[in-house]
Amino acid sequence: MLKTWSALAKSAGYETPLVEGLTNAWAISHYMGTIFDRVVDPEVREADYKLESASPYTDERYIKGLEMFQELTGYMGEVSTAIDHEAARNMFAAGEVPVLYMQFAEVGLVQEIGDVEIGFFNFPEVTDGEGRADSLTGAPEGWMLSKDAPEEAVVFLKFLTSEETAQEFTKADGQLNAVKNGVTEENTSPTSYEAYQIVLDASNTAPWFDNAVDITIADIFMRGGQELATKQKIPKDIMKEVQTEAAKMSE
Repeated sequence: MLKTWSALAKSAGYETPLVEGLTNAWAISHYMGTIFDRVVDPEVREADYKLESASPYTDERYIKGLEMFQELTGYMGEVSTAIDHEAARNMFAAGEVPVLYMQFAEVGLVQEIGDVEIGFFNFPEVTDGEGRADSLTGAPEGWMLSKDAPEEAVVFLKFLTSEETAQEFTKADGQLNAVKNGVTEENTSPTSYEAYQIVLDASNTAPWFDNAVDITIADIFMRGGQELATKQKIPKDIMKEVQTEAAKMSE
């Protein structure tokens, strides 16, 4: 499928069908977390992330996930290993590259940079994966108050999270928000509303990978992703390092 997609992109005038700033480790973690969510059984993945497995990160699906990531980097061109995510976003906004895996919070930034017409789709289903086919990776919005917060703070928080305030916020700022009915066709652009529908239609949400696992483990995967892109390592090398570190942390 990737070869067909690449051929279609080239026939439309795009030399590189996909771009990412692989010098940003967190951008790599977005890919890896989503891919693992697609290919690894949810119960296995959750136990591994919490280091509750008897032998964490030994499921062969992690190897498959890393192989998928490495294959994707082969369609990003040499530039992706030398730029950050902001540079990748600028290329996408300028219409130089047709696909970018980005956060919905970046919609406004893309529109400010260029006049490119954009649409959205969730990360594709992995047909033989054992994970969740249509979950959406991202972080929830939220507010917290201390137990000693005054009543005025509670009242103000209720004001901030009211439907009316949320609608005004989206209208004035253009950003999506998590308040029910806070985003409507009337107070946002068709592009942002399309993005909002993807959030509503997602069956599950998956947290950012570098937030979901211990940072030591995340660092190995993220650094490994850069090494996969530059062909300095193979997936088995990375998983061996992950397994060694996870075993130490589980003792």
